[in-house]
Amino acid sequence: MKRAFIEPVAVGGRLPDMPLFLDPERYVPVPLEDTYTAAFAAVPKRWQSVLESSDRAEHSCRISK
Repeated sequence: MKRAFIEPVAVGGRLPDMPLFLDPERYVPVPLEDTYTAAFAAVPKRWQSVLESSDRAEHSCRISK
């Protein structure tokens, strides 16, 4: 039997800690907000601004030959 555990979230809200199941009986708690925040902090500032911008066309990538 497959099960899903749903945790409602809202845009701008904090991501919840969620279980990562190793098997049906064992899981590891995953701190999603802290993990994503740390990963985003490692993204170069230029790309952070692209991701945070409401006008992504202004930041489009150009490939030069």
